[in-house]
Amino acid sequence: MKKLLLFLYLLGFAGPLFAQNSPVGDWSGLLRVEAITIKIVFHVKAEGTAFATTMDSPDQAAYDIKVYNTLWKAPTLTLQLPAMESVFYGEMAGDSITGTWSQAGHSFDLILHREKAGETSDTYRGAKIQTPQGPFDYDIEEVSFNNKAAGIQLAATLTKPKGAGPFPVVVLVSGSGPQDRDETVVGHKPFHVLAHEFTKSGLAVLRYDDRGVGESGGVFKGATTADFASDAAAALRYVRSLAFVQANKAGLIGHSEGGMIALLLANADNKPDFIVTLAGPGIAIDNLLLLQSQAISLTSGIADSTIARTLALNAKLYAILKSVTDSSQARKMLEKEFVAFQKQQKPGKLSKSDKTMLNKQLNSLLDPWFRYFIRFDPVPLIQQLDIPLYATNGSKDVQVTANENLRSFMDNLDYFKSPQSRIQQYIGLNHLFQSAESGSPQEYGSLRETFSPQVMADIIDWIYGLK
Repeated sequence: MKKLLLFLYLLGFAGPLFAQNSPVGDWSGLLRVEAITIKIVFHVKAEGTAFATTMDSPDQAAYDIKVYNTLWKAPTLTLQLPAMESVFYGEMAGDSITGTWSQAGHSFDLILHREKAGETSDTYRGAKIQTPQGPFDYDIEEVSFNNKAAGIQLAATLTKPKGAGPFPVVVLVSGSGPQDRDETVVGHKPFHVLAHEFTKSGLAVLRYDDRGVGESGGVFKGATTADFASDAAAALRYVRSLAFVQANKAGLIGHSEGGMIALLLANADNKPDFIVTLAGPGIAIDNLLLLQSQAISLTSGIADSTIARTLALNAKLYAILKSVTDSSQARKMLEKEFVAFQKQQKPGKLSKSDKTMLNKQLNSLLDPWFRYFIRFDPVPLIQQLDIPLYATNGSKDVQVTANENLRSFMDNLDYFKSPQSRIQQYIGLNHLFQSAESGSPQEYGSLRETFSPQVMADIIDWIYGLK
Protein backbone atom coordinates (compact mmCIF):
# COMPACT_ATOMS: atom_id res chain seq x y z
CA MET A 1 0.00 0.00 0.00
CA LYS A 2 1.15 3.57 -0.44
CA LYS A 3 2.92 5.01 2.61
CA LEU A 4 1.76 8.58 3.14
CA LEU A 5 4.62 9.62 5.39
CA LEU A 6 5.96 13.15 5.30
CA PHE A 7 9.54 11.97 5.61
CA LEU A 8 9.32 10.39 2.17
CA TYR A 9 8.92 13.85 0.69
CA LEU A 10 11.90 15.11 2.62
CA LEU A 11 14.02 12.52 0.88
CA GLY A 12 14.28 13.94 -2.62
CA PHE A 13 17.90 14.77 -2.64
CA ALA A 14 21.24 13.81 -3.99
CA GLY A 15 24.62 13.84 -2.36
CA PRO A 16 28.32 14.36 -2.76
CA LEU A 17 31.35 12.29 -3.39
CA PHE A 18 35.06 12.60 -3.75
CA ALA A 19 38.00 10.53 -4.70
CA GLN A 20 41.37 12.02 -3.84
CA ASN A 21 41.13 15.26 -5.86
CA SER A 22 37.98 14.26 -7.67
CA PRO A 23 34.39 13.50 -6.64
CA VAL A 24 34.24 10.51 -8.99
CA GLY A 25 33.06 7.37 -7.21
CA ASP A 26 30.25 5.82 -5.18
CA TRP A 27 29.33 7.35 -1.83
CA SER A 28 26.73 6.64 0.77
CA GLY A 29 25.31 8.28 3.85
CA LEU A 30 22.43 8.01 6.30
CA LEU A 31 19.83 10.74 6.31
CA ARG A 32 18.04 11.05 9.65
CA VAL A 33 14.62 12.73 9.81
CA GLU A 34 13.33 12.64 13.39
CA ALA A 35 13.80 8.98 14.34
CA ILE A 36 13.81 7.68 10.76
CA THR A 37 17.10 6.79 9.08
CA ILE A 38 17.32 6.21 5.34
CA LYS A 39 20.34 5.07 3.37
CA ILE A 40 21.33 7.24 0.40
CA VAL A 41 23.87 6.33 -2.29
CA PHE A 42 25.37 8.73 -4.85
CA HIS A 43 27.20 7.80 -8.04
CA VAL A 44 29.44 10.53 -9.49
CA LYS A 45 30.97 10.09 -12.94
CA ALA A 46 33.26 12.26 -15.03
CA GLU A 47 31.86 13.70 -18.24
CA GLY A 48 34.78 15.44 -19.93
CA THR A 49 35.87 18.19 -17.56
CA ALA A 50 32.52 18.17 -15.76
CA PHE A 51 30.70 15.67 -13.54
CA ALA A 52 27.31 13.93 -13.59
CA THR A 53 25.58 12.42 -10.57
CA THR A 54 22.74 9.98 -9.94
CA MET A 55 21.22 9.08 -6.59
CA ASP A 56 19.78 5.88 -5.16
CA SER A 57 17.54 5.44 -2.15
CA PRO A 58 17.57 1.64 -1.89
CA ASP A 59 15.36 1.61 1.22
CA GLN A 60 12.64 3.17 -0.92
CA ALA A 61 13.34 1.25 -4.14
CA ALA A 62 14.35 4.48 -5.89
CA TYR A 63 17.32 4.23 -8.25
CA ASP A 64 19.14 6.33 -10.85
CA ILE A 65 17.56 9.64 -9.83
CA LYS A 66 19.26 12.29 -11.93
CA VAL A 67 20.93 15.21 -10.16
CA TYR A 68 20.39 18.31 -12.29
CA ASN A 69 23.70 20.02 -11.55
CA THR A 70 26.97 18.76 -10.05
CA LEU A 71 29.40 21.53 -9.08
CA TRP A 72 32.87 20.59 -7.83
CA LYS A 73 35.37 23.14 -6.61
CA ALA A 74 37.80 21.38 -4.30
CA PRO A 75 37.14 20.71 -1.53
CA THR A 76 33.41 21.49 -1.90
CA LEU A 77 30.69 19.67 -3.79
CA THR A 78 27.26 21.11 -4.56
CA LEU A 79 24.42 19.01 -5.93
CA GLN A 80 21.25 20.67 -7.15
CA LEU A 81 17.78 19.19 -7.81
CA PRO A 82 15.57 22.16 -8.77
CA ALA A 83 12.49 19.97 -9.31
CA MET A 84 12.66 19.04 -5.62
CA GLU A 85 13.85 22.48 -4.51
CA SER A 86 16.79 20.66 -2.97
CA VAL A 87 20.51 21.32 -2.60
CA PHE A 88 23.38 19.42 -1.02
CA TYR A 89 26.53 21.30 -0.04
CA GLY A 90 29.49 19.56 1.54
CA GLU A 91 33.26 19.57 2.02
CA MET A 92 35.54 16.62 1.48
CA ALA A 93 38.12 15.46 3.98
CA GLY A 94 39.79 12.17 3.18
CA ASP A 95 37.23 9.52 2.31
CA SER A 96 34.22 11.40 3.64
CA ILE A 97 32.18 14.47 2.81
CA THR A 98 30.48 16.40 5.58
CA GLY A 99 27.59 18.57 4.49
CA THR A 100 23.99 19.65 4.68
CA TRP A 101 20.96 18.64 2.67
CA SER A 102 18.42 21.46 2.37
CA GLN A 103 14.87 21.00 1.13
CA ALA A 104 11.55 22.78 1.54
CA GLY A 105 12.88 25.05 4.24
CA HIS A 106 14.41 22.23 6.26
CA SER A 107 18.09 21.34 6.66
CA PHE A 108 19.58 17.97 7.61
CA ASP A 109 23.15 16.95 8.35
CA LEU A 110 24.47 14.41 5.88
CA ILE A 111 27.88 12.75 5.98
CA LEU A 112 28.93 10.67 2.99
CA HIS A 113 31.57 7.95 3.02
CA ARG A 114 33.36 6.44 0.08
CA GLU A 115 31.97 3.00 -0.79
CA LYS A 116 34.17 -0.01 -1.31
CA ALA A 117 33.51 -2.40 -4.17
CA GLY A 118 30.36 -4.42 -3.58
CA GLU A 119 29.01 -2.13 -0.84
CA THR A 120 26.87 0.22 -2.93
CA SER A 121 23.23 0.01 -4.00
CA ASP A 122 24.22 -2.98 -6.11
CA THR A 123 24.05 -4.95 -2.86
CA TYR A 124 20.33 -4.19 -2.91
CA ARG A 125 19.87 -4.53 -6.65
CA GLY A 126 21.81 -7.74 -7.03
CA ALA A 127 20.46 -11.28 -7.06
CA LYS A 128 18.84 -12.31 -3.80
CA ILE A 129 19.07 -15.87 -2.56
CA GLN A 130 15.74 -16.79 -4.19
CA THR A 131 16.05 -14.97 -7.51
CA PRO A 132 15.46 -17.73 -10.09
CA GLN A 133 18.44 -18.68 -12.23
CA GLY A 134 18.18 -20.71 -15.45
CA PRO A 135 18.12 -23.08 -17.12
CA PHE A 136 14.42 -23.63 -16.35
CA ASP A 137 12.59 -26.93 -16.70
CA TYR A 138 9.35 -25.32 -17.84
CA ASP A 139 8.16 -23.28 -20.81
CA ILE A 140 8.51 -19.48 -20.80
CA GLU A 141 6.74 -17.28 -23.34
CA GLU A 142 6.59 -13.51 -23.73
CA VAL A 143 2.98 -12.66 -24.56
CA SER A 144 0.56 -9.75 -24.69
CA PHE A 145 -3.17 -9.37 -24.21
CA ASN A 146 -5.71 -6.64 -24.86
CA ASN A 147 -7.90 -4.72 -22.46
CA LYS A 148 -10.48 -3.78 -25.05
CA ALA A 149 -12.47 -1.64 -22.62
CA ALA A 150 -9.44 0.60 -22.03
CA GLY A 151 -8.04 0.28 -25.55
CA ILE A 152 -4.60 -0.82 -24.36
CA GLN A 153 -2.31 -3.81 -24.77
CA LEU A 154 -0.46 -5.24 -21.78
CA ALA A 155 2.83 -7.14 -21.95
CA ALA A 156 3.36 -10.26 -19.88
CA THR A 157 5.36 -13.40 -19.21
CA LEU A 158 3.56 -16.74 -19.27
CA THR A 159 5.22 -19.73 -17.62
CA LYS A 160 3.76 -23.24 -17.85
CA PRO A 161 4.87 -26.80 -17.13
CA LYS A 162 6.04 -28.75 -20.15
CA GLY A 163 3.34 -30.76 -21.86
CA ALA A 164 -0.20 -30.26 -23.08
CA GLY A 165 -1.90 -29.95 -19.70
CA PRO A 166 -4.48 -29.21 -18.57
CA PHE A 167 -2.93 -27.09 -15.80
CA PRO A 168 -4.42 -24.80 -13.16
CA VAL A 169 -3.46 -21.17 -13.83
CA VAL A 170 -2.94 -18.10 -11.67
CA VAL A 171 -2.68 -14.44 -12.63
CA LEU A 172 -0.42 -12.36 -10.37
CA VAL A 173 -1.73 -8.85 -9.59
CA SER A 174 0.70 -6.31 -8.16
CA GLY A 175 0.40 -3.81 -5.32
CA SER A 176 0.13 -0.04 -5.51
CA GLY A 177 2.42 2.16 -7.55
CA PRO A 178 3.79 1.52 -11.04
CA GLN A 179 5.00 -2.09 -10.97
CA ASP A 180 6.73 -4.26 -13.52
CA ARG A 181 5.71 -7.88 -14.06
CA ASP A 182 8.14 -9.10 -11.37
CA GLU A 183 6.83 -6.54 -8.84
CA THR A 184 10.47 -5.50 -8.45
CA VAL A 185 11.22 -3.73 -5.17
CA VAL A 186 14.59 -2.93 -3.52
CA GLY A 187 16.38 -5.60 -5.54
CA HIS A 188 13.76 -8.29 -4.89
CA LYS A 189 11.54 -9.80 -7.59
CA PRO A 190 8.75 -11.47 -5.63
CA PHE A 191 6.50 -12.23 -8.62
CA HIS A 192 9.40 -13.87 -10.46
CA VAL A 193 10.00 -16.04 -7.40
CA LEU A 194 6.30 -16.92 -7.10
CA ALA A 195 6.00 -17.72 -10.81
CA HIS A 196 9.07 -19.95 -10.65
CA GLU A 197 7.95 -21.95 -7.62
CA PHE A 198 4.33 -22.25 -8.77
CA THR A 199 5.27 -23.36 -12.27
CA LYS A 200 7.72 -25.95 -10.93
CA SER A 201 4.79 -27.36 -8.92
CA GLY A 202 2.59 -27.74 -12.01
CA LEU A 203 0.72 -24.43 -12.22
CA ALA A 204 0.73 -22.05 -15.18
CA VAL A 205 1.38 -18.41 -14.21
CA LEU A 206 0.79 -15.10 -15.96
CA ARG A 207 2.52 -11.96 -14.66
CA TYR A 208 2.28 -8.62 -16.46
CA ASP A 209 3.63 -5.07 -16.50
CA ASP A 210 1.18 -2.51 -15.13
CA ARG A 211 -0.33 -0.16 -17.71
CA GLY A 212 2.23 2.46 -18.71
CA VAL A 213 5.07 0.41 -17.20
CA GLY A 214 7.74 -1.60 -18.98
CA GLU A 215 6.41 -2.90 -22.30
CA SER A 216 2.71 -2.35 -21.51
CA GLY A 217 0.68 0.34 -23.22
CA GLY A 218 -1.56 2.91 -21.61
CA VAL A 219 -0.87 5.59 -19.01
CA PHE A 220 -0.39 4.83 -15.33
CA LYS A 221 -0.87 8.35 -13.98
CA GLY A 222 -4.51 9.17 -13.30
CA ALA A 223 -5.65 5.53 -13.30
CA THR A 224 -7.58 4.20 -10.31
CA THR A 225 -7.85 0.79 -8.68
CA ALA A 226 -10.97 0.22 -10.79
CA ASP A 227 -8.88 0.77 -13.93
CA PHE A 228 -6.25 -1.69 -12.71
CA ALA A 229 -9.04 -4.17 -11.96
CA SER A 230 -10.11 -3.83 -15.59
CA ASP A 231 -6.56 -4.81 -16.63
CA ALA A 232 -6.59 -7.83 -14.31
CA ALA A 233 -9.97 -8.90 -15.71
CA ALA A 234 -8.49 -8.77 -19.21
CA ALA A 235 -5.59 -10.94 -18.01
CA LEU A 236 -8.04 -13.47 -16.58
CA ARG A 237 -9.99 -13.61 -19.85
CA TYR A 238 -6.75 -14.14 -21.72
CA VAL A 239 -5.56 -17.12 -19.67
CA ARG A 240 -9.00 -18.72 -19.84
CA SER A 241 -8.72 -18.67 -23.62
CA LEU A 242 -5.59 -20.84 -23.56
CA ALA A 243 -6.08 -24.48 -24.56
CA PHE A 244 -3.89 -25.94 -21.80
CA VAL A 245 -5.73 -24.27 -18.88
CA GLN A 246 -7.75 -26.57 -16.63
CA ALA A 247 -11.47 -25.83 -16.47
CA ASN A 248 -12.62 -24.18 -13.23
CA LYS A 249 -9.05 -23.69 -12.03
CA ALA A 250 -8.19 -20.11 -13.08
CA GLY A 251 -7.51 -17.81 -10.15
CA LEU A 252 -6.04 -14.49 -9.10
CA ILE A 253 -3.26 -13.90 -6.57
CA GLY A 254 -3.11 -10.26 -5.55
CA HIS A 255 -0.55 -8.57 -3.33
CA SER A 256 -1.61 -5.53 -1.26
CA GLU A 257 -3.70 -3.36 -3.63
CA GLY A 258 -3.73 -6.42 -5.88
CA GLY A 259 -5.74 -8.11 -3.10
CA MET A 260 -8.31 -5.30 -3.40
CA ILE A 261 -8.48 -6.00 -7.11
CA ALA A 262 -8.95 -9.73 -6.50
CA LEU A 263 -11.91 -8.97 -4.20
CA LEU A 264 -13.44 -6.60 -6.75
CA LEU A 265 -13.24 -9.19 -9.52
CA ALA A 266 -14.47 -11.99 -7.25
CA ASN A 267 -17.78 -10.13 -7.10
CA ALA A 268 -17.98 -9.20 -10.79
CA ASP A 269 -18.95 -10.94 -14.01
CA ASN A 270 -16.47 -13.54 -15.30
CA LYS A 271 -15.23 -13.99 -11.73
CA PRO A 272 -12.11 -16.07 -11.02
CA ASP A 273 -12.50 -19.60 -9.69
CA PHE A 274 -10.52 -18.69 -6.56
CA ILE A 275 -8.53 -15.79 -5.15
CA VAL A 276 -5.53 -15.34 -2.88
CA THR A 277 -4.99 -12.02 -1.10
CA LEU A 278 -1.42 -11.49 0.05
CA ALA A 279 -1.75 -8.67 2.61
CA GLY A 280 -4.83 -7.45 0.76
CA PRO A 281 -6.99 -5.08 2.81
CA GLY A 282 -9.88 -6.49 4.81
CA ILE A 283 -10.88 -3.22 6.49
CA ALA A 284 -11.89 0.21 5.20
CA ILE A 285 -8.89 1.98 3.69
CA ASP A 286 -9.11 5.13 5.82
CA ASN A 287 -8.89 3.01 8.98
CA LEU A 288 -6.15 0.86 7.47
CA LEU A 289 -4.01 3.91 6.62
CA LEU A 290 -4.29 5.22 10.17
CA LEU A 291 -3.17 1.84 11.52
CA GLN A 292 -0.38 1.79 8.93
CA SER A 293 0.88 5.24 9.85
CA GLN A 294 0.89 4.36 13.54
CA ALA A 295 2.63 1.01 13.04
CA ILE A 296 5.37 2.37 10.75
CA SER A 297 5.95 5.34 13.05
CA LEU A 298 6.32 3.07 16.07
CA THR A 299 8.86 0.82 14.34
CA SER A 300 10.75 3.98 13.32
CA GLY A 301 10.97 5.30 16.88
CA ILE A 302 8.91 8.45 16.33
CA ALA A 303 7.70 10.11 19.54
CA ASP A 304 4.20 9.20 20.73
CA SER A 305 3.13 12.84 20.81
CA THR A 306 4.16 13.32 17.18
CA ILE A 307 2.32 10.16 16.15
CA ALA A 308 -0.84 11.32 17.92
CA ARG A 309 -0.81 14.72 16.21
CA THR A 310 -0.21 13.19 12.79
CA LEU A 311 -2.98 10.61 13.22
CA ALA A 312 -5.43 13.30 14.28
CA LEU A 313 -4.61 15.35 11.19
CA ASN A 314 -4.84 12.36 8.84
CA ALA A 315 -8.22 11.35 10.28
CA LYS A 316 -9.58 14.82 9.45
CA LEU A 317 -8.09 14.75 5.95
CA TYR A 318 -9.51 11.32 5.15
CA ALA A 319 -12.96 12.31 6.44
CA ILE A 320 -12.97 15.30 4.08
CA LEU A 321 -11.88 13.20 1.11
CA LYS A 322 -14.60 10.63 1.80
CA SER A 323 -17.45 13.07 2.33
CA VAL A 324 -16.74 15.96 -0.06
CA THR A 325 -17.04 15.05 -3.72
CA ASP A 326 -16.34 18.50 -5.20
CA SER A 327 -12.57 18.70 -5.65
CA SER A 328 -12.27 22.49 -5.36
CA GLN A 329 -14.27 22.52 -2.13
CA ALA A 330 -12.28 19.56 -0.79
CA ARG A 331 -9.03 21.34 -1.62
CA LYS A 332 -10.03 24.42 0.38
CA MET A 333 -11.04 22.30 3.38
CA LEU A 334 -7.87 20.21 3.22
CA GLU A 335 -5.70 23.31 2.96
CA LYS A 336 -7.37 24.82 6.02
CA GLU A 337 -6.56 21.71 8.09
CA PHE A 338 -2.97 21.58 6.81
CA VAL A 339 -2.30 25.25 7.51
CA ALA A 340 -3.70 24.98 11.03
CA PHE A 341 -1.51 21.93 11.65
CA GLN A 342 1.63 23.59 10.29
CA LYS A 343 1.09 26.75 12.31
CA GLN A 344 0.88 24.66 15.47
CA GLN A 345 4.33 23.29 14.64
CA LYS A 346 5.82 26.55 13.34
CA PRO A 347 3.96 29.78 14.26
CA GLY A 348 3.96 32.65 11.79
CA LYS A 349 3.43 32.94 8.05
CA LEU A 350 4.12 29.98 5.81
CA SER A 351 7.31 30.29 3.80
CA LYS A 352 7.45 29.83 0.05
CA SER A 353 8.88 26.33 0.52
CA ASP A 354 6.12 25.50 3.04
CA LYS A 355 3.51 26.53 0.48
CA THR A 356 5.22 24.46 -2.21
CA MET A 357 5.19 21.39 0.02
CA LEU A 358 1.55 22.03 0.93
CA ASN A 359 0.58 22.22 -2.72
CA LYS A 360 2.29 18.92 -3.49
CA GLN A 361 0.57 17.22 -0.56
CA LEU A 362 -2.82 18.52 -1.67
CA ASN A 363 -2.22 17.32 -5.23
CA SER A 364 -1.33 13.89 -3.91
CA LEU A 365 -4.45 13.63 -1.77
CA LEU A 366 -6.69 14.82 -4.61
CA ASP A 367 -5.14 12.48 -7.17
CA PRO A 368 -7.87 10.31 -8.78
CA TRP A 369 -6.16 7.14 -7.58
CA PHE A 370 -6.14 8.25 -3.94
CA ARG A 371 -9.68 9.64 -4.03
CA TYR A 372 -10.94 6.22 -5.17
CA PHE A 373 -8.60 4.39 -2.81
CA ILE A 374 -9.59 6.24 0.38
CA ARG A 375 -13.26 5.45 -0.20
CA PHE A 376 -12.71 1.74 -0.65
CA ASP A 377 -14.29 -0.59 1.90
CA PRO A 378 -13.71 -4.32 1.27
CA VAL A 379 -16.16 -5.54 3.92
CA PRO A 380 -19.25 -5.76 1.63
CA LEU A 381 -17.14 -7.61 -0.94
CA ILE A 382 -15.96 -10.13 1.67
CA GLN A 383 -19.56 -10.65 2.83
CA GLN A 384 -20.73 -11.38 -0.73
CA LEU A 385 -17.86 -13.73 -1.59
CA ASP A 386 -18.95 -17.15 -2.88
CA ILE A 387 -15.68 -18.51 -4.29
CA PRO A 388 -12.70 -19.94 -2.35
CA LEU A 389 -10.48 -17.35 -0.68
CA TYR A 390 -7.00 -17.66 0.84
CA ALA A 391 -6.39 -14.50 2.88
CA THR A 392 -3.03 -14.09 4.54
CA ASN A 393 -0.78 -11.58 6.33
CA GLY A 394 2.57 -11.63 8.07
CA SER A 395 2.50 -10.83 11.79
CA LYS A 396 5.15 -8.13 11.31
CA ASP A 397 3.34 -6.38 8.46
CA VAL A 398 3.23 -2.67 9.35
CA GLN A 399 1.58 -1.61 6.09
CA VAL A 400 -1.50 -3.83 6.41
CA THR A 401 -1.56 -4.80 10.08
CA ALA A 402 -2.34 -8.49 10.41
CA ASN A 403 -4.54 -8.74 13.51
CA GLU A 404 -7.08 -6.11 12.51
CA ASN A 405 -7.01 -7.10 8.85
CA LEU A 406 -7.49 -10.84 9.22
CA ARG A 407 -10.07 -10.37 11.98
CA SER A 408 -12.26 -8.55 9.46
CA PHE A 409 -11.96 -11.45 7.01
CA MET A 410 -12.89 -13.91 9.74
CA ASP A 411 -15.84 -11.85 10.98
CA ASN A 412 -17.31 -11.09 7.56
CA LEU A 413 -16.70 -14.16 5.41
CA ASP A 414 -19.75 -16.42 4.91
CA TYR A 415 -18.25 -19.89 5.19
CA PHE A 416 -21.47 -21.49 3.96
CA LYS A 417 -21.00 -19.72 0.61
CA SER A 418 -17.21 -20.11 0.61
CA PRO A 419 -16.49 -23.31 2.59
CA GLN A 420 -13.00 -23.96 1.20
CA SER A 421 -11.67 -20.58 2.27
CA ARG A 422 -8.66 -20.24 4.53
CA ILE A 423 -7.45 -17.29 6.61
CA GLN A 424 -3.86 -17.51 7.82
CA GLN A 425 -1.40 -15.33 9.71
CA TYR A 426 2.29 -16.16 9.39
CA ILE A 427 4.49 -15.36 12.35
CA GLY A 428 7.55 -13.20 11.74
CA LEU A 429 6.80 -12.14 8.14
CA ASN A 430 6.52 -8.56 6.85
CA HIS A 431 4.38 -6.95 4.14
CA LEU A 432 6.49 -8.58 1.41
CA PHE A 433 6.27 -11.98 3.19
CA GLN A 434 9.95 -11.95 4.09
CA SER A 435 11.23 -13.27 7.41
CA ALA A 436 11.70 -9.91 9.12
CA GLU A 437 13.25 -8.29 12.15
CA SER A 438 11.15 -5.17 12.78
CA GLY A 439 8.83 -5.34 9.78
CA SER A 440 9.78 -1.76 8.86
CA PRO A 441 9.84 -0.94 5.12
CA GLN A 442 13.38 0.36 5.69
CA GLU A 443 14.70 -3.19 6.07
CA TYR A 444 13.04 -4.73 2.98
CA GLY A 445 16.11 -4.22 0.80
CA SER A 446 18.62 -5.52 3.33
CA LEU A 447 16.84 -8.88 3.78
CA ARG A 448 18.13 -11.68 1.59
CA GLU A 449 14.87 -13.64 1.51
CA THR A 450 12.40 -12.51 -1.15
CA PHE A 451 9.32 -14.54 -0.22
CA SER A 452 8.60 -17.14 2.44
CA PRO A 453 8.89 -20.69 1.02
CA GLN A 454 6.30 -21.86 3.57
CA VAL A 455 3.67 -19.43 2.33
CA MET A 456 4.28 -20.46 -1.28
CA ALA A 457 4.04 -24.16 -0.40
CA ASP A 458 0.81 -23.64 1.55
CA ILE A 459 -0.83 -21.72 -1.28
CA ILE A 460 0.16 -24.38 -3.82
CA ASP A 461 -1.26 -27.14 -1.59
CA TRP A 462 -4.48 -25.16 -1.11
CA ILE A 463 -4.98 -24.64 -4.84
CA TYR A 464 -4.49 -28.34 -5.57
CA GLY A 465 -6.92 -29.21 -2.80
CA LEU A 466 -9.77 -27.12 -4.22
CA LYS A 467 -12.71 -29.14 -5.49
